[in-house]
Amino acid sequence: MHSKRETASFSHLFQLIVLVAWIAAFCLLLQGMGGRHLIAKFLRPDYWWLVEVGAGILVVFVIARVYCDPHTRGKRGVTLLVQIGILLLPLLYLPQAVVSELSPEALEKRSIDMSHSGQSSMAANSPKNDAADLPNDPSLLRLVVDAKSYEGRKISTIGMVYTNDKLPENTFFCYQLLMFCCAADARPVGVLVKYADSSNLAAGSWIRVEGKLGIETIEDKQVMQITAERVETIDPPKEQFLFQ
Repeated sequence: MHSKRETASFSHLFQLIVLVAWIAAFCLLLQGMGGRHLIAKFLRPDYWWLVEVGAGILVVFVIARVYCDPHTRGKRGVTLLVQIGILLLPLLYLPQAVVSELSPEALEKRSIDMSHSGQSSMAANSPKNDAADLPNDPSLLRLVVDAKSYEGRKISTIGMVYTNDKLPENTFFCYQLLMFCCAADARPVGVLVKYADSSNLAAGSWIRVEGKLGIETIEDKQVMQITAERVETIDPPKEQFLFQ
């Protein structure tokens, strides 16, 4: 009987530790680091409230665990270990996820045709707006959606560098990740940039490119392309995702 009581107490304590660890993890994600919330790496701001609600629910669970009778606690043994293991796995991954970034290699896994990224259809269907109302430093998302309005104009935009042997010579892909809900559904959005020193740019680095936007035909496909007059390396922006 004494052994069973000790086992129940240990299981009860272990559950509490895991729940408190999850609360701490949620609070960490909601904290700012370097001027940027960690949760911004995984979830768009519209849904941050879900993490707050999750933390609140876990607090209720902790209170319930503290005040409930550990001898009538529920399932034990293998089932309990599986349940706790499932809760622990994401916590073990969190430290690595916090310091990681979506690399250029992740771009290739998003099933996107790097030669045009589906831009031709968006460019063809976008209306042409009054040039006087257009900013000279549009986001990459605005360029894709409103390509016709910017055609032939000198612009400045920012993004990350992607290079590939399949791209035309002296070009690179300038992109940002468009997040619909979370990092798992993010997809690259950007333009091709013609630049003589493309090979000297570091893959995944953040750059600002200035030049004239045109719609070129490459391999029988219409492609938005900036003929760069200037490309400079910049620090990563506070908000690294695009949102629709």
